[in-house]
Amino acid sequence: MTQDQRVDIAFDSTYLQSSYAKSIETVKEGGSWIILSRFVQDESEEAKHVARRKAKLIHADLVRYWIGPERSQTKSFVQGSLTQGVKWLEEGKLKPYINQIIKLEEAENALQLIRQGKAGFGKVVVKVISD
Repeated sequence: MTQDQRVDIAFDSTYLQSSYAKSIETVKEGGSWIILSRFVQDESEEAKHVARRKAKLIHADLVRYWIGPERSQTKSFVQGSLTQGVKWLEEGKLKPYINQIIKLEEAENALQLIRQGKAGFGKVVVKVISD
């Protein structure tokens, strides 16, 4: 997936246990594996896998930003983060792994595969406008 070049940061936003081992393997020694919320507990096999790679496990508990006192700051933070992400994409500093590009008509089937953990690793992009 990374042509044997590990990454400093891997962010797994899939909520799918089936993708965890693959994304952990992409992290280089001393890097960070970021997982949403508390889906991976500190004593889990995934946490032990991260530790064996000498990487850091970071829980991104995003729920508090939507329902907690930080909610008022969320909008500007998200906008700034997305703007920075686009800049990094344009500069080639950030490269998403795209597994497949599908037509809008295939979206429902693709969602089922994602939920079942059968969509493969990486992003599924929905092409809304045809060529």
